[in-house]
Amino acid sequence: MRVRRTRIEAFSGGPSDATQFDVAMSPGGKRVAWVEIRANVVFGGFDFRRYSIERPGAIALYDVASAAPVRDLTAGPGDSYPSFAPNGKSVAFQRGGGVWTVRTSGGKPKRVLRGARQPAWSK
Repeated sequence: MRVRRTRIEAFSGGPSDATQFDVAMSPGGKRVAWVEIRANVVFGGFDFRRYSIERPGAIALYDVASAAPVRDLTAGPGDSYPSFAPNGKSVAFQRGGGVWTVRTSGGKPKRVLRGARQPAWSK
């Protein structure tokens, strides 16, 4: 078994009143995709509506070096489990009862599987 040393640092991107979840790091470590939920006093202290850069429920793409938002990859509202392709050019994600993909450069998501959940790429 090979053990790789990994340096872990805090990433301060995203709104300060949000919790990021379903986090995925790009293969080169330059981009991160996630879904966010905003804490708000609505029900039990939380507003369960997901939100991102521009649209509620979208999976957001951030630049790691600058902590700046790049774009929303999806329009939501229930998109989750982003997973980068090994080449970093696409992200698979769960939407409803299926798996979809979208290019990290932007574009329209495409359904690739029905009745599937929590996508992961193989090399």
